[in-house]
Amino acid sequence: AGTVSTREEFARKLREQPVDIVLSDYRMKGWTGMDALAIVKEVCPDVPLILLTGTLGDELAVECIKNGVTDYVLKDQLARLPMAIRRAQDERSLREAETRALAALRESEEHYRTLVQNAPEAIVVLDVERGKFIDCNDNALRLFRLTREELLQFGPIELSPPHQPHGQPSDLAIREHIERALQGGTPRFEWVHRNSQGVDIPCEVHLVRLLSSKRQLVRGSIVDITERKAAEAALRESEARYRGLVNNATYGIYWVAMDGDLLYVNPALVHMLGYDSADDLLKVKNSRAFYCDGSAREKIHAEYLRNGRANATAEWKRRDGKAITVRINGRRANDPERGDECVEVLVEDVTERV
Repeated sequence: AGTVSTREEFARKLREQPVDIVLSDYRMKGWTGMDALAIVKEVCPDVPLILLTGTLGDELAVECIKNGVTDYVLKDQLARLPMAIRRAQDERSLREAETRALAALRESEEHYRTLVQNAPEAIVVLDVERGKFIDCNDNALRLFRLTREELLQFGPIELSPPHQPHGQPSDLAIREHIERALQGGTPRFEWVHRNSQGVDIPCEVHLVRLLSSKRQLVRGSIVDITERKAAEAALRESEARYRGLVNNATYGIYWVAMDGDLLYVNPALVHMLGYDSADDLLKVKNSRAFYCDGSAREKIHAEYLRNGRANATAEWKRRDGKAITVRINGRRANDPERGDECVEVLVEDVTERV
């Protein structure tokens, strides 16, 4: 605590020492309490100032409060001073807490904005009631080929074709997904968007509800999966061509899991072993049943594990019990349908050559 009598001393004290509260007379020699208030606002605007005065009319009191005086106490009512000081300190603590909260909120919002802007996917925020986007990142602008001002005039329905590939109307389908998000779900689904050029874009969309006290907000993360779809189509086409070659091959081909379970057999193998159909042969379940000597199968399997491939000759038995000699050429691969590791085996009947 300290006392000063001139405005110069007052300003110097405020600059040199921390001050919690200022008590000022309204009228002083050569200056006033309002002059003191102006210095407080300039040097340390968060410090409260309480005026002490002999008399202060209602109009002047209102004017002082409007200008920033925290409170005033009449000198014949100094018993109010402790209460006025406590109230001023409480108000200052509250303002400081609000300032810290706002700073933290701005920092959090800035961190969120940085994350959104640098996210690899397109991100939009939807006002559900209005059906319009209220925020987006630059990747969303690139995806839809729109400016920010243009994009924020649209919602997901306007940026989608009338129907999705499965036939459901886009407006009904998107409402179902949004409703799931509003109920706390995190729906992830494939969706076709349409950009400003009229080009349909296959996308993967992930929705999540954003907390807001005033509006229903849903954030959408949108990934363009055009390349993935093209790769999947090319793979299906390649697999179809390969399956066609396998089915028309003159030598036996089968895929078998690492434990020996049969996954696929081609028509040539069915014919070689004397079965009526591929389904009949697959009922054998395990390739161990092909071998006359089970130890031969184990040796070949060990070669797969050790070298990734095997070339061998073995004695097999047909459905009618007749033994045949086969040449086996196999390699470790991936099951084209399930993606699991398996062995792809080419089999040639060499009985007549032995």
